[in-house]
Amino acid sequence: MSNPQDNHLNILIIEDDVVDRKLLERFLTRSSLSASTVKSAGLLKEALAMVQSESFDIVLSDLGLPDCMGTEAIDQVHRVAPFMPVIVMRGQDDEAIAVQAVQQGAQDYLIKGQVDSQVLV
Repeated sequence: MSNPQDNHLNILIIEDDVVDRKLLERFLTRSSLSASTVKSAGLLKEALAMVQSESFDIVLSDLGLPDCMGTEAIDQVHRVAPFMPVIVMRGQDDEAIAVQAVQQGAQDYLIKGQVDSQVLV
């Protein structure tokens, strides 16, 4: 994990939609977290390999990935990095899924259409 005093975060985005992924990267690199390192993966399988080989401070994950649907992504990340903070994202607001995600260990639930650099910081 990064030293909290240097304000540098290593962030991993798991998002299969290239446009959404690039938008999230842009939001994060242009925010007050601009000194942070942002990496991304389009598949959960790729992301898990990255988590095992690199040090990340937080994961932002879509809940609708081609190789993993729903809140299973949270469990998969926590199997390889048990204490990794995971924030999940979804295209639509669904309170039941949001509650389930938090119960499974997600730190937060974001609705993609409502995400901007202010929300991410």
